[in-house]
Amino acid sequence: MLTEKKFLSDDELKNLMKLLQRHKGERDSIMIRLALFTGARSVELLKIRKCDLGKNTVTIEFPAKGSNARTVPVPAEFFKEVAEYVKGKASDDVLFPITTRQYRRIWDGFRPARKPKGHALRHTLGVKLYNNKKNIHAVKTFLGHKNIKNTMVYLDFVEGVSTLREETKGMWNKPLAS
Repeated sequence: MLTEKKFLSDDELKNLMKLLQRHKGERDSIMIRLALFTGARSVELLKIRKCDLGKNTVTIEFPAKGSNARTVPVPAEFFKEVAEYVKGKASDDVLFPITTRQYRRIWDGFRPARKPKGHALRHTLGVKLYNNKKNIHAVKTFLGHKNIKNTMVYLDFVEGVSTLREETKGMWNKPLAS
């Protein structure tokens, strides 16, 4: 079940992006933003190679948890930074040759206090993407879900909250039916 504790609020995301911009060009900043912009799980992120980079796209060739491989777009300005970072790397070199434990430590240095896991970046992308176009199939494709049921948590969360908000508007001012 998706709850507000599992993704970044707009303010948290804004503050995170400011912090990451201060570290622009540095490996850790690039890695965290790549996780956010691609929705890659940490194990997927750490397998991305230079040859997986396209024209403003990243291909996730080694999906986790039975997910689908996928090619996703990333912002052009950010892609320039990634391209600069990978200069000198061989085609088959992974972009971030670290362990998932090291990745978690790096995320701990950037994350807002109340967000416990790096998976919050993936959930943030899913919520933002669904809110942007209300296209659940786009979210499914972007996140690489094989089963739409896994993606439905974003629709249920976003639509459920707004529907409940509308349904309960003014109810406390109305008398109980007798």
